[in-house]
Amino acid sequence: MPREPKPYVERGWYISRPGGQYLKLCPVADGMTEARRLLKLELGRLETSASSRADAPRPR
Repeated sequence: MPREPKPYVERGWYISRPGGQYLKLCPVADGMTEARRLLKLELGRLETSASSRADAPRPR
């Protein structure tokens, strides 16, 4: 089972790479709490888009 994605600092920004996708969350000045909040929102958005693609009919 993969680990839970966490924000980390890169070049003055908090970023994360859940599932290999690059997410630039917020500047370091905004803080880790804001970065975690934004990451949680993005993970929810990614999950809903993945589930909607799974429900779509397959082309023949």
